[in-house]
Amino acid sequence: MKTKYELIAETLRQKIMNHDYEVGEQLPQEEALAKAYNASRITVRRALDELQSAGLINRVQGAGTFVKSDKEIEEEPGSFDLIDPATVSIDVLDFAVTKATPEIKKRLAVNDYDFVYDIKRRYMLDGKPVGYNRLWMPVKVIQGMRLDVLKGSIYDFLQNDLDLTLESSRRSFAVALADADVAKALSVKAGTPLLEVIQESYLAQGKKFEYGKTEIVTSRYSLQETLM
Repeated sequence: MKTKYELIAETLRQKIMNHDYEVGEQLPQEEALAKAYNASRITVRRALDELQSAGLINRVQGAGTFVKSDKEIEEEPGSFDLIDPATVSIDVLDFAVTKATPEIKKRLAVNDYDFVYDIKRRYMLDGKPVGYNRLWMPVKVIQGMRLDVLKGSIYDFLQNDLDLTLESSRRSFAVALADADVAKALSVKAGTPLLEVIQESYLAQGKKFEYGKTEIVTSRYSLQETLM
């Protein structure tokens, strides 16, 4: 017979797997869970320990408990846009051509003499900022990027205007705390927990053309991912 904390852990696990709690979403506080399941906070804490050990949740001190996913998802062509541009408006905060930092050189496999596009965008929904997107692309691979393109789907431009074949995209999910720049762009306090999505995208023959990071305010926008 399962113990009380095991039953609670199993119930919460099912809710996570059924997407009742989405990736990056905050779970109710321990006190609320204890009341909901007629259990002590110690029992609830043990149940959460089980979920954390299973890699399903992430605890952020002083902020709460969030659904976590470290799964990497291989996306089929046509689903490169994490957030559908048709559902939001996009502000271009910065668009520059610059030398890559050591980290970006490693991520994009470029050398000291290569330039990259450094793009910062903000997604808006109903007049509120819901996501901050920063991405880098090697200029030698993606030639002819334009400012107006950044206000819509960059990937449509790459495929339709530049006639590039986009092969795959790999995403990883985690919970991150907003730094000062991101907090300002999203109108949240520094240190606010956000859903962080890292995206690395490839052309045919495995040539990487993008490294990007999107941070989402989950209380304002529910990200939907379909896993095949």
